[in-house]
Amino acid sequence: DPVQEIPFNKSVIIQVNPDISTIEVQFRGGFGQNMIKTLQVTRTGPDGSKETMDLGHSIGDEINFKATNNCMDRVYADVSFIDGTMYHFYDEVIHISRMI
Repeated sequence: DPVQEIPFNKSVIIQVNPDISTIEVQFRGGFGQNMIKTLQVTRTGPDGSKETMDLGHSIGDEINFKATNNCMDRVYADVSFIDGTMYHFYDEVIHISRMI
């Protein structure tokens, strides 16, 4: 699905921090913070494995996914608001740099 732009008055910000073994996703706020009903983040591995978690909507809330060895996990996020609107607002293939 293509990423949808959330209206400014409902903005939602997440931060994705990958490392070799985990992908940390943090909620960072936004104007829509108090209107969120659900915020789901999904990790899909290059092997087809899939895992979905609910991310809290208080600033600093975080979830952690186990990163795959191939370093090319896709992370995407979907938010639904109390008014019934839903947005697919984040969708990235995460490349995890390996330090040698």
